[in-house]
Amino acid sequence: MSDTMQLRQQVADLQAKLGRIMEGLEGTCMTCEPVGVRNQQMEQHIKTLQAERDEARREVCAWQGATSAKSFRDIAIVRGWDCFSDQTADTSEHL
Repeated sequence: MSDTMQLRQQVADLQAKLGRIMEGLEGTCMTCEPVGVRNQQMEQHIKTLQAERDEARREVCAWQGATSAKSFRDIAIVRGWDCFSDQTADTSEHL
């Protein structure tokens, strides 16, 4: 293997190691990897809960919008909710 190829491989190995350290999966103690894995699981769980919360909020806005002249997004704004931020514009905001 040429010197250039060896250096490139070393750079790739170090970048992979840095990625694992930044993700909390590698460090100087024996608990780093389990803690990093748990942190990733908890981050995913938080994202799931936030998505479920936003879906529930959208349903509340739809129910209230069915008896109101306001759009779903207007109802969310009044309530201080940002549950439509990840949704594309929808022309069927009124039931």
